[in-house]
Amino acid sequence: MASFVAGAALATQDSLPESPLHDLKIATEMARLSLARSSDHLVAIELDIAESRLREAVALQAQDRQIEAAAAVSAYGEHLASAAAHLEDTGAGVESTALDRFRAQVVRQQQDIPGAGGNGGTAASESALGIAAQVGAAVSDDGRVSAEQIAVAAADAADKAATTIERKTAPQAPPASAASPASSPSSTAPSRAPSSPAAPATSAPSATTPPTQLAPATPASTTAAPATSVAPVQNDKAKNDKAKAEAAAKAARDAADRAKQSADRAKANNQK
Repeated sequence: MASFVAGAALATQDSLPESPLHDLKIATEMARLSLARSSDHLVAIELDIAESRLREAVALQAQDRQIEAAAAVSAYGEHLASAAAHLEDTGAGVESTALDRFRAQVVRQQQDIPGAGGNGGTAASESALGIAAQVGAAVSDDGRVSAEQIAVAAADAADKAATTIERKTAPQAPPASAASPASSPSSTAPSRAPSSPAAPATSAPSATTPPTQLAPATPASTTAAPATSVAPVQNDKAKNDKAKAEAAAKAARDAADRAKQSADRAKANNQK
């Protein structure tokens, strides 16, 4: 079983969301966590999963898939906070060697990934990678930072990433000024209705039926029909994009909530 999981992890490590292998990748990660036999092993696996989410964020942002990149950063914060909490669970968070090794791994993750951090240049950015880089900056700026503080920084990054998605996917209310012009034509329509009785008087000279030869103008309407067939396709794409964005927002918020729970657990264990 361990060999199968290891092989699946290797085969799916570069897969991205919407790839057929990505679901297998997530399932493999969950299997690895369930097979862990010690807290130290859990810390290592959570760190590895966090690095995988960070790599996904880099690839997704390079493809201009900003919402999915932010969701990956939120998941990165979740797993990093969980790793720090596991470190505190065992009391290893107070041991200098274990904590130094943990800090070094967090910094290395970001330094080895172009654009994710390391130089601190994007730490103030609102982009997904900029949010992730804030974690690396918090760890590298102070060599005495605790596992609890790393968990808090990771949870903050997860929350910022989730908030970024929620802000981008929030429904936009139509401007109030746009509603008033729409109502004004409707108000003018009833005022013209009383003038319709005058129309029958003009319709009496129906002897001028030759103008009915305007029927050949109907081919123009047939040419407009193909254009309307494009609208359903565009509507379906818009609905699909909206559904994916909403799913990403929910996944990011759930990850942020779990990251906060891990940070709270790390705080409680540190106080003990």
